[in-house]
Amino acid sequence: MPKDIERIRHSLEIEEHLNLHITGWVVQRIGWGAMLVFIVLGSLGLFGDGFLSRQQIIREGVVVHYERFFRIQAETEIRVHATAEANLIEVKLSPAFTENYRIVRTIPEPNDRRLENGSLAFGFPATGSADIVFVVEPATVGSNVSGVIVNDVRFELSAFIYP
Repeated sequence: MPKDIERIRHSLEIEEHLNLHITGWVVQRIGWGAMLVFIVLGSLGLFGDGFLSRQQIIREGVVVHYERFFRIQAETEIRVHATAEANLIEVKLSPAFTENYRIVRTIPEPNDRRLENGSLAFGFPATGSADIVFVVEPATVGSNVSGVIVNDVRFELSAFIYP
C-alpha cells in the first residue's frame, strides 16, 4: 500500500481520516484474495461436482464412483461397476447409508429388494459386468460415512453435505 500519500495541511475543518482509507484498501485487497481462493476452490470442486469432489474406489474388480461434496437438497449419483456372480450383482446399503440418504431411483430397476440385518439389499440381474446407478438425495447435513457392499466387497463412502 502506498505509504507516501500526499497529506495536505489546509485550514478547512474537514475530517479526512487518511489512515482509515489506507486500512480500507488493505482490507479490500485481502477480500479480493479470499474471493479468488473461493472461486478457485469452487472451480476445482470443493463445493461439489469437480476434481476435488470426485471420488473413485476400486477394490477386487468393483468400481464405485461418487461425489464427496454436495448440497442437502441436491441429487447426486453413486455409480457401481461390477461383474455379475451367478448372473446377479448384489448391492447392500448399510443402515448408516439409509439414514444419511434417501434413494430417489435406481438405474436399472432391481429385480429383488429386501431388508437384511438392517441393511437394504438389492439384486440386479446381469451377465458379465454392469453399471448400476443410485440417484440419492442427502437427508443430513455435515460429514458422514456410509457403507456399501457389492458382491461381498465392502466400501466406505465418506462425504460432506453442505446446508
